[in-house]
Amino acid sequence: MTFKALQMAQVRRATAEQDRAAWRSVLDAALRTLAAAALSAALSLGAWQAWRWAAASDMFAVREIRFTGLVRAREAELLRRSGYRTLNTFEATRGCVHACEFCVVPTAWGRRPFQKPVAHIVDDIRRQRAKKLLFYDLNLFA
Repeated sequence: MTFKALQMAQVRRATAEQDRAAWRSVLDAALRTLAAAALSAALSLGAWQAWRWAAASDMFAVREIRFTGLVRAREAELLRRSGYRTLNTFEATRGCVHACEFCVVPTAWGRRPFQKPVAHIVDDIRRQRAKKLLFYDLNLFA
């Protein structure tokens, strides 16, 4: 056997070994993916079976929902009075007749303006005994 033939045989052997290693890595990746998919399917099936059991079980059935404690609470009682500049916020108007391209008001509240009656606003202010107040109208003067 000549030196050139020996060298070519070694090259073919190395190439064949590289091909086998590439196929092994592809097969290994495929088997890992298949195992992960099977595990995911098994977990999903288990979760679905647990949900079916829980939904059919009397142990997890909702018999009655009672709302207690907040039914008679006024809005002012739900918020603590400290930590805020003022809790006395009021809204007098919504909507705007203008169609400014930069403004969100017509899109959010419509182009038909709504104004709360002044007497209602004054009653709200008196009811909350507001010394400081804030109107959060987006378009109070338009």
